[in-house]
This record gives sequence, C-alpha cells and structure tokens, in this order.
Amino acid sequence: MPLNDDGDIVRGLGFVTIYAAYMEEAVDECRQVLMRRDSEPPKRTERSPIGERVKYVRDRLATHAPLPDELAGLPHLLDYIDELLERRNEVIHGRIYGGMQGEKDELRPGRPGGSAKPIASDELYALANSLFETLGPLNHASMFALRRLP
Repeated sequence: MPLNDDGDIVRGLGFVTIYAAYMEEAVDECRQVLMRRDSEPPKRTERSPIGERVKYVRDRLATHAPLPDELAGLPHLLDYIDELLERRNEVIHGRIYGGMQGEKDELRPGRPGGSAKPIASDELYALANSLFETLGPLNHASMFALRRLP
C-alpha cells in the first residue's frame, strides 16, 4: 500500500531511509543466491558499496542471457534501482533547510559544485514509494526465479 504524503518532509525522508535499506537487503539476497552459483565469487562483496553489489547481480545475469520470462525485466529493474540510489544519495547526503517567511524548503547538495534546489514532502514520499515498489520483484527473484536458473 503506497504511503500518502502528509506534508511532513522529515517523515518522508525517514521513509526514504528505511525503504532504501529494505531495497538494499533485497539486492543482497539476489547477490547471495547468485554468488552460491558462481565458480569464482568475489571476496567480501558484503562490504562493497550498494552500486557495486547491483553491478555484480547485473553482470551475473548477463552470463545467463537470454533470461527466462520471469527474470527478463530484472536487468531493467536494476538500472532503475541505480537511478533510485542516486536520488536517495542526493537527499540523504544533502542537507534540507526549511524555508522561512513563506519560502520553499531547499535541498543543498552534499557534494561540492552542486546547486541548491527546492524540495517538498511529495517528492520524498514518491521516492520512498518507488523504493518500496522494487521489493516485490527483487524478493521474487531471490526466493524463486534466480534459484531456478540453469
């Protein structure tokens, strides 16, 4: 069930954080299934950044091409997850400042060279919902579909 935007920017940011953690766990479960089938699995991938763990899953899937129908959309989902992670990093590592005297809230980048931009709770709730929506397909892949790969 999707979250409804209640206008609370801090609560929205909290949901982004929690749902991103759930999504990372689901990616790790896919990675673990594939590692058990890998003749030379990489060492210590659990300590790798999430982007590298997503890349490992994507690379291992490529060795099974063409994928069965139930996994055909997983590479595209992994590309989408990369986009979600980039957006998650932007809001988690950036700084949100509340507007004063009627001004809009602002997200200031955590990285040098970026520029501040407006942010609202609906944006954070949409991101949280998008992160949560990845869980079903990832869990299906790790619990069922990846285990049936030849």
